[in-house]
Amino acid sequence: MGQRMSYLLWYHNLMMKMKTESIFKVTFTNDSTVFIKAMDEEHARRIVERNSTEWLSAELTIEMIIKKIEKVED
Repeated sequence: MGQRMSYLLWYHNLMMKMKTESIFKVTFTNDSTVFIKAMDEEHARRIVERNSTEWLSAELTIEMIIKKIEKVED
């Protein structure tokens, strides 16, 4: 049983190394942008959404709605 678990962990680590991260430009409906390092567009979306859709700017709370996500070419 121990060897099987070790193999599964080894395989998982190998697969994660094969998935490389890229830079994605996330544009919001108010035309502001952020750059996110992620494995794919869905991963970039999850990162942005996990960090909340409401951001503070001075005394204002601004709702950030994703307009588009683009992969930045190397």
